[in-house]
Amino acid sequence: MSAVTFADEWHDRENLHRQLRTVYFRMILVVGDIAAAAPLVEIDEIVTRRGFELVEKSLGPGRPNGAAEGAT
Repeated sequence: MSAVTFADEWHDRENLHRQLRTVYFRMILVVGDIAAAAPLVEIDEIVTRRGFELVEKSLGPGRPNGAAEGAT
């Protein structure tokens, strides 16, 4: 089994749809058409993105430098 991963980010749906109409993306479709097995295509639409502040909030107060309980 072989795999190819293509990852990209768009600021909004219009940019996503614009990308799907490009020559570059059509070349990716051609590769999928000639593949031995049908490709798995997944497009994730992420509503929000959070940083390390979410990890710190999840760990709760009183942990030195955000260290997990039991960490040395």
